[in-house]
Amino acid sequence: ARTRDVCGRMLRLGGVVLEGMAACRRETGLDVHGRVGIAIGSAVLGALGKLQPRFHVMGQGVRAAETLEQMGRLDSVHTSESFMRALGYAGGGPAAAAPG
Repeated sequence: ARTRDVCGRMLRLGGVVLEGMAACRRETGLDVHGRVGIAIGSAVLGALGKLQPRFHVMGQGVRAAETLEQMGRLDSVHTSESFMRALGYAGGGPAAAAPG
């Protein structure tokens, strides 16, 4: 139940990000667009570097989300099959949905 709840929150957050871009387009006339990729998988995060440390996130889950985002349609949230299963969609399958 917790995983399903967290996945639902992530999906809603992706929609909020895209709605923010749509609002920016309406309010400013700027041609601002985006894509969101969401996947489930392993990840490691932390600060790397001594002189100028930077926060990094990397791993299989991050690569999967990046691929979904890069290959996706503009102004849509793209999810992995495992993410859709975690949300309770029995068939899984990649999904793309435009925000609300």
